[in-house]
Amino acid sequence: MKRREKIILLVAVLMGVYGLADYFLLSGGSDGSQVVAQMAEQELETYVSTASARLAVASIKDRGHTDYLISKAEADWTRDPFRAELTKAVEDAQPVSDAKDAELVYSGFIRAGSLLLGVVNGMEYRSGEMLNELGYKVEEITPAQVVLRTEANKEIILYLEEN
Repeated sequence: MKRREKIILLVAVLMGVYGLADYFLLSGGSDGSQVVAQMAEQELETYVSTASARLAVASIKDRGHTDYLISKAEADWTRDPFRAELTKAVEDAQPVSDAKDAELVYSGFIRAGSLLLGVVNGMEYRSGEMLNELGYKVEEITPAQVVLRTEANKEIILYLEEN
């Protein structure tokens, strides 16, 4: 063997001896691996609890933003860009007395936070609102149906129509 090969072999044997001595004598055998496993488990638990707390805070912040945006959208606008068109459309509309004539269509729903809006004839309504041109009041909204009540206290159920 050449001198270089002898040096490499000697270093490999010394590293092996050191590794065995460290594993069996210095660290106490398997107890060292248990300590490392416990530390890793504690770090993981800390990470999970921190992550879940951050997600909860983010969820609360997001809910606050959603409620804020909905309140701003429902507030009276000082310069409403659709006001002139809306006023003209409401003046031109004739009230319809029967659901057959009205052609009511429940085409979808919007869930924004805890608020559920139903889309009837292309307009969003929440529970308790009146369908402006028809004189119906929205009693209940579910993802499957909308319950309307007429001025004569007649109940109309519209089922979700999917395209």
